[in-house]
Amino acid sequence: MIGRIEKKHFRMNINSENSTGIVLVILLLITLSFTCWIPQGSAVATSTSGEDSIDGYKGPEYCSECHKEEYTEWLEKDHAKAFEKSDFQMAWLETGKANYCLRCHTTGFDPQSGDYVLEGISCESCHGPYMEGHPATSMTVDNSADLCGGCHRAVHAPTYEEWLVSGHSRNKVECGSCHISHSLTLRKGNTTVLCLSCHQETLDDVHFIRGIKCATCHMPLTPIDPLSRRTGSTGHTFKVIPEVCATCHVMTHTGPGIVKKETQLPRPSESLSSIRSAIRELERKTLELEMKAETTRNFYVYLGGGLFVGLILGIGIIYAPKRRRE
Repeated sequence: MIGRIEKKHFRMNINSENSTGIVLVILLLITLSFTCWIPQGSAVATSTSGEDSIDGYKGPEYCSECHKEEYTEWLEKDHAKAFEKSDFQMAWLETGKANYCLRCHTTGFDPQSGDYVLEGISCESCHGPYMEGHPATSMTVDNSADLCGGCHRAVHAPTYEEWLVSGHSRNKVECGSCHISHSLTLRKGNTTVLCLSCHQETLDDVHFIRGIKCATCHMPLTPIDPLSRRTGSTGHTFKVIPEVCATCHVMTHTGPGIVKKETQLPRPSESLSSIRSAIRELERKTLELEMKAETTRNFYVYLGGGLFVGLILGIGIIYAPKRRRE
């Protein structure tokens, strides 16, 4: 009788030790799983290649197998880096990572779920998802300004709205007439050469003869506000406004019918530019610190969550057998 009791007691000790070991293993696994599961955005995928396809999207690497030159040009430009650029990341963080920003900074964005297929503006952002049978089946090639205007509009810079009221719009001179979409460069070497390819009449203009470039008068840029990150004007109305004329032709009426030329307006101070650069650098560093803080916070939140869930499960595993015996 005593022997049976001792054996039973011995088996209970073994079972107790096994239960403790199992609990510790479960705690460790749950903690590790929660720690590793830290959300990294809503990307369905960051890249696709070869025969893989996500929601019909193949990805730029797949396109590069045939379109090497276009891919190389695109890879180094702002469209490819539309998601990763610090300016966007900073602004996106300030909006609380709003989904509406992703429409113009990712490929394959779904406004219903907030998911996207690829980071950045890639081939399929403009040409649409891959069409089975291509190249025998033609991909979409939309050269209209409306396509570009879906993103290049008043949210940050009113390029599309300006173009709509311009003579270019009335004469069907669209974005692709002047810009190469893959390299984001002009179709001619510079703005003056580009303008002269159509506007030959300006060759006899006194401003042109004196070396004043077309864009100086017709495309004055408003500096980007370092706080709002918005541009007041991109110059795509191509209209000459009095303020532009006044930078060279400052006139003061000194009497009826008498006009006197005064000195030129002072040029913007270089110190203002340096101040703006300093502000941008501080904002960049602030963004980096905020992102590090967010990552650290997420780590401890999920670590704590893992420990809590593991503790509850461990208690259940230890006490459940006792309740069954009772």
